[in-house]
Amino acid sequence: NKPTSNNGGVVCEGDVEMSEGPSVTPLFDDGTTKPNAVDVDDSYERLAESLKEQGNAAFKKGGPPGLQAAVDCYTKAIRMLTEHYASDLGQADKVMRGEGSDTATRRVKLASVLMSNRAAVQFQRGEYVASVEDCKRSISLDPTNIKAYWRGARSSLGLDLYKQAVDFCESGLRMDAEHQDLLKLHQHANDKLMRLRESRIKAQEAESAGESKDKGSFEITSEELADVVIPSKEELQDLHVRFAELTSQLEAADQALRQHQLSLRKAEATLQELTWQRSPSVPAEHAPTRPGERPVYKQVGHIFLRSDPGRVHEDLQAAKKRLNEELPRLETKQSTVKQRYDELNRRLRGINLKKRQMTLG
Repeated sequence: NKPTSNNGGVVCEGDVEMSEGPSVTPLFDDGTTKPNAVDVDDSYERLAESLKEQGNAAFKKGGPPGLQAAVDCYTKAIRMLTEHYASDLGQADKVMRGEGSDTATRRVKLASVLMSNRAAVQFQRGEYVASVEDCKRSISLDPTNIKAYWRGARSSLGLDLYKQAVDFCESGLRMDAEHQDLLKLHQHANDKLMRLRESRIKAQEAESAGESKDKGSFEITSEELADVVIPSKEELQDLHVRFAELTSQLEAADQALRQHQLSLRKAEATLQELTWQRSPSVPAEHAPTRPGERPVYKQVGHIFLRSDPGRVHEDLQAAKKRLNEELPRLETKQSTVKQRYDELNRRLRGINLKKRQMTLG
C-alpha cells in the first residue's frame, strides 16, 4: 500500500524524499569537500517539475480520485517552491520588468503555472472561489500566463460574478488581443453582464411603480423622499452597475456560506457516525468486531487504506474546528455585502420614487 501524505491525499512521487530533502549527489565526498549548493538548490526545482507532470497526468485521468491526486501534486510542488525558493519568487516584479535572473524567471513562471493548473482542477470540482484565488495568485506572479485569465473568468462565471469575469478577460486580452478563447469568453461574459444589468433596472422600475411585493425595510418615508437627490444620467447608470455587481457578490457570498455550512454538517455527521461505531453501547449485530475495533477505511487515490479510527477521529475533529473558526468570517462577509446591497437598493428605490413624484407633478 502507498503511504498517506500529510494532508490525507494521494502520495505523489518524491514524498518520501521530501521529508529529508530530495535525492541528490552526496553533499560530501570524503568529509573534506564542500557541499554542492547548486545541485541541492536545483534539485527541489526538478522535483517540483516532476510533481507538476504527475499532477497533469492525474488530471487527464479525471474522476474524483484523479482530481484529488492532481491537487495534491500541485500543492506539494507549490509548497516546495515557496519554502525553498522564496527569494526567487519575491523577484516576480523584477521578472515582470525583464530584470530578474534566469533562475528566478524560471521558478516564478513554474509557480504561476502550478497555481493556474490547480485552479483548473478546482474549477472541475466546482470549487470556484478557490479557483479564482489561485488564478489571481498565478497572474500576480506571471501576468503573461493567459490560461490563468481564462480560468479565472470561467470560475467567476461559475459564481455568477459576470463583471469579474469580464475584467479577467479584458486583462488577459491586454496581454494577447488575438486570443480566440478569451475573445469568445469575453463576449459570453459581457452578454451575461448586460442581461443582468437590464434585469436589475427593470426590477427597480417595477418596485418604483409599486409592483414589488417585497417592500419591507425598503419602504421610503416622505421625509426621506424629500432628501433624495436625483443624480445625473451617467451617475445613475454607475449606480445600477454597482447594484448589479453587489447582486453578484451577494449571490457568491451566499453560495460560499452555504457550501461551508454543508461541509461543517458533513464533518459533524461523519464524526457522529464514527463515534457511534466506536461506542461500547453499539448493539452486537451492528458491530461485528469488538467495540472500538471496527475498521475504518480512508480513500487515497484509487485505493482505500485501512486507517486507525482514533487518528481519523482526531483529523475530523481538527477539520471541524477549522470549519467552525472560518464560519464567523464568512458570515460577517455575507452580512457586510448584504448591508451594502440593501443600502444601495434603498437608495435606487428612493431615486425612482422621487422621479415618479416629480413626473406626476
